[in-house]
Amino acid sequence: MKINLLNRDKFFLYSLIILLGLNGIIFYINFLKKNHQLNPTNISTPEFALLPQDKSELVNYLAIKNRFGTIEFTKESPSPFPWIMTSHQNLLAETGKVESMILNLEGIKIKRQIKADEISIKNYSIDNPFLEISYLLSGQSIKKIKIGLINDLKKVAYIQYKNSNIILEVSYRSFSLFDNNFSSFTNNYPFNFIKSSATKIELHRGAKKIFEIQKTEGNWATKDNNRKKLNNKKVNQWLEKLSMIRNQVILDQMSEKQMSIINKSKQLWRRYKLVIQTKDEKIHEYDFYTTPRIMDKDNKKNGDFVLIDKYRAFPIILDNNAKKLLSITLRSF
Repeated sequence: MKINLLNRDKFFLYSLIILLGLNGIIFYINFLKKNHQLNPTNISTPEFALLPQDKSELVNYLAIKNRFGTIEFTKESPSPFPWIMTSHQNLLAETGKVESMILNLEGIKIKRQIKADEISIKNYSIDNPFLEISYLLSGQSIKKIKIGLINDLKKVAYIQYKNSNIILEVSYRSFSLFDNNFSSFTNNYPFNFIKSSATKIELHRGAKKIFEIQKTEGNWATKDNNRKKLNNKKVNQWLEKLSMIRNQVILDQMSEKQMSIINKSKQLWRRYKLVIQTKDEKIHEYDFYTTPRIMDKDNKKNGDFVLIDKYRAFPIILDNNAKKLLSITLRSF
């Protein structure tokens, strides 16, 4: 009888030890899980994707409200510069700058989330934002963000997405491009695409075609039956200089007298015409006219060289080098 009691006591003792051991193991496993959740490892910093990855090309509208006012960009022009400033009389925008702003919206990383109560909205300047940005992807509704307090040293900003009740502390690439006036986004180099994109070029003066050249397998040659090879270095130097032609004045506000001068100057014998075909097989035509000095009260005989482009809202006076560059012949190559 004593033996049975002894065995029973041992049985309960061993069972208790095993039960305590199991409870310890379960507690330890739960502790590890909880600790892992609180202190994650090998998990990348979460990202707040203002734009889906690699979807920036789908953006067709961008608006910026900054200290200079509001600038609106719409992607619709079939010219080499597809973005226009709809808020500023449909001026052509510099494509590279607009696309840089859109890329800066991608992959903004969240560092912290803050409840957007009355105090935090004021503390982080969401009530008086540094920037307000709106954008639209094809087939979606307009997205809006407010950018409040910015710490450029730490590259940290506080933003509110749409009308959420959360303020996001985020790291960012740069918001400096957004803080510019409309003139800094204007396309001031009308031919800066020509060197990298042109595959065929025609030059006309008056009713006469001066030349037609084509690029095949990296080499420039005449387009006529003789297919005369040209000096690539000289052609490329010419294209480089064309790409550096700059707008001097955009004639967005003209007097009746200036409009009359422009209209009278549009005569065939005064016209220079440049026809450019690009890699994507699009054709772009540009007309130039020498006009009396429409910016000069004395109306001297020397004229300004004016670009008329159907995709540009206004005539543009080009720098003095433009006419010289379009006065060449095939002998120059």
